[in-house]
Amino acid sequence: MIIVKIIPNYSLGGIQKAGQVLATRLSKMGHQVVVIGAADGPRRSMIQADSEVECHVIPDEAGQQEFLSNLQPDVIHIHGPTYNEPLLLKLMSEARLSETLLVSTPVFGRPPENREILKTVKTCCVGIYSLYRISKWLGNPASQTNLGSNLDYVCMTPFSPSSPDRETPDHDSENAPGSRENSDFVIGRLGRAHPSKWRRDTESTINSILEQVPNSKWVSVGLPYKDQVNRLTKRWGTRFVNHDETTNYETLLKWVSRWDVQLFASPSGECFASSICEPAGLGIPTIALSNLIGDNGQSEQILDGVTGYLVGNQTQAISKLILLESNRHRLKTLKASTRLHTHQQWHQDVAAKKLIRLYSNWRGCSTEDSRPLEATVDEFTNDYHARMKKLHGGTFAGNARVSATLAALESWTVFNTIVRLKRAKNSLLPTNNAQKQIGPN
Repeated sequence: MIIVKIIPNYSLGGIQKAGQVLATRLSKMGHQVVVIGAADGPRRSMIQADSEVECHVIPDEAGQQEFLSNLQPDVIHIHGPTYNEPLLLKLMSEARLSETLLVSTPVFGRPPENREILKTVKTCCVGIYSLYRISKWLGNPASQTNLGSNLDYVCMTPFSPSSPDRETPDHDSENAPGSRENSDFVIGRLGRAHPSKWRRDTESTINSILEQVPNSKWVSVGLPYKDQVNRLTKRWGTRFVNHDETTNYETLLKWVSRWDVQLFASPSGECFASSICEPAGLGIPTIALSNLIGDNGQSEQILDGVTGYLVGNQTQAISKLILLESNRHRLKTLKASTRLHTHQQWHQDVAAKKLIRLYSNWRGCSTEDSRPLEATVDEFTNDYHARMKKLHGGTFAGNARVSATLAALESWTVFNTIVRLKRAKNSLLPTNNAQKQIGPN
């Protein structure tokens, strides 16, 4: 197949990483793959260095439409935070692309304003959580023949080892004398160096961890608040380390592979975090803070006792850290199950094969039966509601409050109103305020 991947640009974000990993893998499977981004960046040279994928920088929709119309690919798959409605409407009306499969992956799971798009464009959600959200917001289309057949999901930010030896890192060697003390318990956090990815109370959280968790050290990548980094370094010395964001994947894996566990907390949450997936592929479990209001895709990735633990607050997080530090056998078992789950469910080979099957089904080139998505969404919904009550409720009144909150958030009108209010609030803050947090968008 001739497959075009369209990403917002060639920067280092998770959406761009998904485009890179899947484009490279599909190319190595024998498909002709082209990647288009609206602006250049380090990701383009990373793609070209590792594959025969053809990369282009085309800044506007009109230019992209003309390029695609001349190419006439079998599949055009657009990756972005939301539906790229201007481009999709242009492609839908282009006669030369009448036989081309149009696929969109709106990472945040927000439905398009123009719902006619859903009748032509296939939606490949980034995970079950995003499928659950958009299904609820559209009135459970998984059970509707006209829309359900246009919805599916594939892990879109898969683990991608840079070399075979990185698939099975020797964690024992990282604990050997000369590399670190055997008693050290290393806690990390991986994130883009941008305030939208880090809570402003990160400094307070790190202080509490290093005060309360025995033998603990903190090693993060990308913490953007220089004032916090300076104070933490001054207070904790070698027990605190923060690395700058890097484009060198081997260096990143070297830093991450020294962790025992990741503590993940984001201001507005994630929909399917590559910053959880990458450490997990190396056998690093994550303790993730649940985000009841906002994006909570970490609830899909973090299976309790399998890939880590989902927690409702900082106190619960520290309790889990103390548990794992005090029971290294439990930690070893959790690391093994984390790595196994990642390689079975999130590995780049698994994602690429599922994506090709999905393209083939949607193009009518396969007789494989579609998955019963209504049952998948219902099962996830029931489990998700139960976990949220356990984490954020606990009492009869608390559970009732959580149930009411979830019911409201499953209404697109309510959720969209919350988003608009947060945007209005943020717009009133000074634009140069480094402490500004970005809510759901």
